[in-house]
Amino acid sequence: MDKFFKRTLVCAAVASAATVGSANAAVQVVGDAVTFYGQAAGSVIYDIKDDNDNSLMADIESRVGFRGVVDFEDLEPNFVWQMEGGNANNGTNTGGLGARDTYLGFDWEGFGSIKYGRQLVAAYNLVDSHTNPGTGGAFDAMSNDLKTAFQDRADHVIRYDSANWNGFTVSATLSGANETTDAKTLSFAGAYQNDNMLLHAGIYDRGETTEVIGALDGSEYWIVGAYFFLGDFTVNAAYRDASIDQVVGGSIDQESYSAAIQYTIDENWFVKAGYAHQGDTSEPGVDNADTAITARVAYTLPSAILYFDVRDYDYNGDTTDGDYTRLMFGTEYYW
Repeated sequence: MDKFFKRTLVCAAVASAATVGSANAAVQVVGDAVTFYGQAAGSVIYDIKDDNDNSLMADIESRVGFRGVVDFEDLEPNFVWQMEGGNANNGTNTGGLGARDTYLGFDWEGFGSIKYGRQLVAAYNLVDSHTNPGTGGAFDAMSNDLKTAFQDRADHVIRYDSANWNGFTVSATLSGANETTDAKTLSFAGAYQNDNMLLHAGIYDRGETTEVIGALDGSEYWIVGAYFFLGDFTVNAAYRDASIDQVVGGSIDQESYSAAIQYTIDENWFVKAGYAHQGDTSEPGVDNADTAITARVAYTLPSAILYFDVRDYDYNGDTTDGDYTRLMFGTEYYW
């Protein structure tokens, strides 16, 4: 049941509410110490474009990895590790082993884990959890308009994920300091979950960097979100506010919103709709707002899902160049 969000305790809590089969077919090679896992996933995509030729593609997202938990007699914390390959996207994406979350660390019972390596920064886990189905193009696209790079999965990350303390969890990351500590990225996330809801919030702050638009005094965002589990309905929503501080030109801000509702029809079927909007940046006279409206019909099996999506994307305000409607049939199997 770890299909959607495997990356942190916060996202694992969200996954527990997903209506997907609960079979776990991961292969234990050396007990818990070495486990082989992965996904066979891909989709057929037809894009109907407003100002360009339509297109048809087969997008493959299959990947594999190894992970483990080692309990040493003479060491109090457990040793935890993972090596995961990138998407095997028709040979065009980063498919090498270690291209996704790859780390070493230690886990203490009742305290949590400290890991170092290639991982997601803490606040981005919350952003990512509010982009399904297919609304990330509006909710998680601030780098495009603000013309800077907000870290998501990054190298050189030191990460803490707490144990579950009566429904409360926290995460914190330090990254981005591999060339200079002036560019360090600090990221925090906290959550509370019970049987009926999940509330979470996070903050991201990066120091001085040289980005696409030139030197920055810093970049930051904060995010708040919630999931509500209402019987056969699951509702979630989030708000994100980001800004960059330019050495020349001052500060530029941008807000974004995301919401989704899922209805479980029966043991195997569910339908889901999503909406996301990213407002104009705070620059005078700029029209670069983005909107995504999506819908999904899905059929679930143990460790697998079949789905059909309709996704409509309206980018950069009133302009139509880059706008399109996507029809998508996908299959995913996890082990």
